Amino acid sequence: MHIRTEQDYYALLGVPAYATSDELRTAYRVLAKKLHPDVALDEASRQKDFSLINEAYEVLSHPERRAQYDEHRWQMGIPGPGRKPVIPSCEEFLHQAEQLRLHMQQIDQLRMNHEALHDFVLDLLREEHLQCLASHPEHRRRVFECVFESIQSLALQLRPGLAPAMKALAGADVSLQKQWDAWMKASVQERRWNRYRPLIVMLCSVLICFALWLFARR
Repeated sequence: MHIRTEQDYYALLGVPAYATSDELRTAYRVLAKKLHPDVALDEASRQKDFSLINEAYEVLSHPERRAQYDEHRWQMGIPGPGRKPVIPSCEEFLHQAEQLRLHMQQIDQLRMNHEALHDFVLDLLREEHLQCLASHPEHRRRVFECVFESIQSLALQLRPGLAPAMKALAGADVSLQKQWDAWMKASVQERRWNRYRPLIVMLCSVLICFALWLFARR
């Protein structure tokens, strides 16, 4: 089906963008019962509303369509999950990290919104969120792994901005700290290579042309 990105499907169902499948289902059932044409007083307007919530639920209840819709929102600069009003539990925090990894596996990463991903990770790894992982090292490691995998395609210039949050997430886990440091070192080297690559390519081209010129004179 055609996904209309101008429609805020989350707002139509009255749920946040981080809503679980169960929360989506519950919200849809409540609205469907309220807006169904058989019980609606204003049949014309309610019929339109009923059609919209059906469309919203059909998209958001399907993992691939939801990922596609979320990606369109990201490309338009609309944050995905937003902020929860309360500090999540360790299980909820891990679920958000796993959802991020799933989302990044499903989208076209060549066209993704890098700034939106950067901002989302910073929002996810806020200090008050990390507090819930202080006494749960296994959850901390799994969250780190999910987030780390999700940012592998992040633009090089945005990676340093995540360093404080990722180091805080790694905590005292030496292996995670080393994993992050190695990745950042490789990112720095890649940025340097990208900076000097045009010059190196140009010099190589000049040398090849000069060699061909010398060969042609013989």
